[in-house]
Amino acid sequence: MKRICVYGAGGVGGYMAARLARAGRDVTVIARGSHLDRIRSAGLTIRTQDNEFTVRIPASDTIADFPPFDVIIITAKGPSLPAIAETLAPYLGSATSVLFATNGVQWFYGDQFVPDGLTIDTSRLDVDGRLHRLIGAERSFGTVVRSSNVVVEPGVVFNSGGGAYIVGEAVSREENRLNALISLLTVDGALFTGTTDIRRDMWKKLVRNTAVALLCGLTHSSPGIAFSDPGTAPLALAAMGEVASVAASHGFTDLIDLNAEVEIVSKMTAMKPSIVQDLELGRMVELDAQVLIVLDFARQAGVPVPVLSILAPVLLQKARMARCYD
Repeated sequence: MKRICVYGAGGVGGYMAARLARAGRDVTVIARGSHLDRIRSAGLTIRTQDNEFTVRIPASDTIADFPPFDVIIITAKGPSLPAIAETLAPYLGSATSVLFATNGVQWFYGDQFVPDGLTIDTSRLDVDGRLHRLIGAERSFGTVVRSSNVVVEPGVVFNSGGGAYIVGEAVSREENRLNALISLLTVDGALFTGTTDIRRDMWKKLVRNTAVALLCGLTHSSPGIAFSDPGTAPLALAAMGEVASVAASHGFTDLIDLNAEVEIVSKMTAMKPSIVQDLELGRMVELDAQVLIVLDFARQAGVPVPVLSILAPVLLQKARMARCYD
């Protein structure tokens, strides 16, 4: 049986790992602190609106405690990826697959991808090249997460909706490799779907998420409030439109219906997004992959983004003052 490691068993990773374990997959989690202690002592619990279940699952704070894995799913936040690459490098075999279930534009975005007439600079996503050097795009997959989860107490993850994941190769290699991964990972409660164009799927989510990060990060509101309040709703719509224009400069058009998206997000009042949770808990925020890279792309393509250009520096300054961004 293929051995799977979920590296970062917080909300997203915890839910994913528990579903895999419940379905009988050979899965291990890497976690830390009191969350790890509770998983070791009492198991990992998943709660939804309708039910609850607990699985016993091997867990540690270091991958060195286990034999080599065939598949490693990284669900940690973007700022921690370089350090994780250093940790993982000695344990990656020639056939190891590494899935990045992270937010925003992923670090390999510019590999084998050159839009007509544009030079893409994604260096802020892999500043010193560690991810390319230690993990490499050839073994990597992007994963777009459609699942809302939060750790409500140590060892307990609440899923407020969804369990869908879109997976695609960072650089084109073998279709059979992707199909085998999808077959391995798809279980009850966790639907993995393969795509041949993971960058398009990144943008489809990013059009919403960049606006959510900006508006909610500045107001500490839920997406529903930020997208329905008469004062901020027009900013949300304008921000999404600007992100869509940047995506179009890379050849990705007709991603989503912006007005319909505002309507959908306006109903999301149950949970604050991860950027707000991180700011309130003093954790590093994922501004590079969700916000600042979009401004980089806009400058490189000559796309005007007046709303993003005003809101992003304010949020950046706020994050720096809170010591949540280096």
